[in-house]
Amino acid sequence: MSVQGTSYTVYPTGVSGLGVVLLFTGYLNGVSTYGPEVAMTGNGYITAASYSFGSVYSRTVGGMIRAQFVKTGPIAAGSYTLSAAKIMDYKVTADADNYHSQVYFAATPIIVTAPTCTTVDVVVPMGSNNSVTGFKGLGSRLANKSFTIPLVCQAGINSITYSLSPNNGAFGPTTNGVAQLTTTSGATGVGIRIANPGTDAPIAFATNNTFSGYVGVAGSYTIPLSASYVQTGSNVKPGTANAGVVFTLTYQ
Repeated sequence: MSVQGTSYTVYPTGVSGLGVVLLFTGYLNGVSTYGPEVAMTGNGYITAASYSFGSVYSRTVGGMIRAQFVKTGPIAAGSYTLSAAKIMDYKVTADADNYHSQVYFAATPIIVTAPTCTTVDVVVPMGSNNSVTGFKGLGSRLANKSFTIPLVCQAGINSITYSLSPNNGAFGPTTNGVAQLTTTSGATGVGIRIANPGTDAPIAFATNNTFSGYVGVAGSYTIPLSASYVQTGSNVKPGTANAGVVFTLTYQ
């Protein structure tokens, strides 16, 4: 991978989809950084990088290794234990092999979490006093009801989309957003139209719609929608008029 123009080797961790980048910083007299942070490269965690301190008299030197996990593919949520592994030999080259340290990763536990969004079933009361005389012909509507679909989302999600699918099929093209009534409904010649309450544009069924209200932080959100009865036949027969729509939420 490349970060700010510097290339780093991404090493496997033994967990599918999870790699690790290792960086080394030298310290002088145990407190001050001496020299730039160097990316560790080479086979099996062994570094091929070096840095000269230019010391000509007694100094206390040391080093710090920084590990950064990198997503290299899909990662399943769960708890993992990374295997122990040798990282590098760290030594003062002026003293050859007289003083050096071998650095290892211990068997390290790591928990991978997948941020989620949850929602609940929503019942939209359409009212019980809607008269068939309110319909004035094909496509006419009445009983427009605004409602929201609540979401509870964790932080760290990149994108959220949703789609709607009517339980008993759509009336006409799916782009009309008109759901057929349930088979137990008594009314005929009518459907239920789902729309965007701000623009009154229908919500096309079986189509992914981007939810732009999520701002990347954990919290409660709502998706605003509206429902109305729409005349679908030349005659409307009175009776119960219910419909069901499946709401599918997709987040990455």
